[in-house]
Amino acid sequence: GDEDDDDDEENDDDDDDRGDEDDDDENDDEDEDSASRDEGRDQVVEILTDERVATLESQLELDASFIPAATTLVEALHEAVELSVPTQAVKNARNKSGKTKDKADAKARSQANSSLQVNPNGSFGCRGGQFQFADAEGYRRLMNRSMTLVLDGVDRYLSRDTSNPKWDPSKNMRWEKVEGIVKSLARSILELTSGVDDEETKRFLLRRCERLVSYSHAIQKLDRRLLKIATREWAECEMDETAVRAFLLLHLIGRTREGDSLMDVLKYTHRAFGDLAKVYNPSRMKRVEFACKCLTELHGIDMEVSYKAAFTEIRELGLTLKAVMTSKGLARIDDVYNWQYINRLRLWSRILCFYHREEQLRPLIYPYCQITTVVMTLAPAPKNFGVRFQCALFLNELSQESDTFIPLASALLEALECGDMKRGLQGITSSRGNRKVSGPSLDWRVLLRIPESVLGSSVFVSSVLDRATLLLVMFMSCLSRNVSFPEAVYPITVTLKRLAKSVKVGREWGGFHLHTRCEKLTG
Repeated sequence: GDEDDDDDEENDDDDDDRGDEDDDDENDDEDEDSASRDEGRDQVVEILTDERVATLESQLELDASFIPAATTLVEALHEAVELSVPTQAVKNARNKSGKTKDKADAKARSQANSSLQVNPNGSFGCRGGQFQFADAEGYRRLMNRSMTLVLDGVDRYLSRDTSNPKWDPSKNMRWEKVEGIVKSLARSILELTSGVDDEETKRFLLRRCERLVSYSHAIQKLDRRLLKIATREWAECEMDETAVRAFLLLHLIGRTREGDSLMDVLKYTHRAFGDLAKVYNPSRMKRVEFACKCLTELHGIDMEVSYKAAFTEIRELGLTLKAVMTSKGLARIDDVYNWQYINRLRLWSRILCFYHREEQLRPLIYPYCQITTVVMTLAPAPKNFGVRFQCALFLNELSQESDTFIPLASALLEALECGDMKRGLQGITSSRGNRKVSGPSLDWRVLLRIPESVLGSSVFVSSVLDRATLLLVMFMSCLSRNVSFPEAVYPITVTLKRLAKSVKVGREWGGFHLHTRCEKLTG
């Protein structure tokens, strides 16, 4: 076990090192490209008007004039992107400044705007650049239409087979002529996607990124750059439409580039899900559920790769749980009893429920149930009933979908017979020590730990009884068509009847009758 832990740490270090190397390589590539552009620039500055941009766009339709026209448009587009989004300046300001993100962005943009050159005749462009824009119409035309038309022209020039998602442009003899154009265009699109703030513009650019996926077969590290941008937009964007568009890009990358690329997609998205799932509240529930559905779809692309990723993730959950159990006095219990860990259990419950018939993933149901069952009863105190009920819900759903027997009755009955429940029921009917707490029932969907002020109160008793009986009903419904149903539910009925007889609840408690609930449940 210790050797496995060391191996995991080494692998994580290798992944981090590889990520750092990729970032360094990207910066080196950007420096080399910018240096080469500076060396190749003519002294004459070209003025781009709306008519000139339209003329260049028309020249893209002819093979004879396609290369020079596309080269001019791509170089002008790169300078236009520098004016629109000073991505590198923003990054440098964030790294060097200890201020908040907004202040760092404002400072970086003000520094980058100093490179804007406005001429007396009204034209503008980058200071020292090769192009100047005569008016805003030409600038907008270049940003809105040119990148799409250049991509269309490259597809036509290379005779791209749109019906083949695994088309490799490097096998075309003309690829060497347009390789530099595609690289420069891809860099401009990626920089603009990373730095733009408008959601509609982001969705427009993400659709253009989908067309770049086919060229990642021939351009080294392009797929990894696309993956980073798509994952960040999928996890951090608050707009549902933009998140869906980013997910479609992720799905296309995984579907087109199978094997190691699909494994990278799953690794990046699981890591992003871990960051997303740290917070779980009523306003965040929809976002986490959406992420679970997206990851479920990604795992359905290739079951062999999905098994490797699933085994790694579930094993990591087990290792974290083992470290908590071996700590002195469960000192590291917070490593497990937090929303990030619970939501990861939620995610794998969804995935295993959806693919329980697949022979690759079905064997992972048993280790998942072992981990979740231990987490459910790791700290049996009543204040941790939120964790217990969350795990019981995951296991009930998995048992119902996969037709697998998972023993949950004892953990749920234990919650009904705990000391705080008995004291709370006695305090309700007693004039002394009555600890009623006014307010709505506890929302178990977003609750892991119960406040100390609520323990033993009428709200606590009512909420625990409602949730425990609901989960018991779900548990028994999973066995309702099984021949072992009478034997499985007999201990439950005996315990509930004994509990109903041992407690006398008065009518004055909001019409609540424990006897009635137990009779309905055991009936």
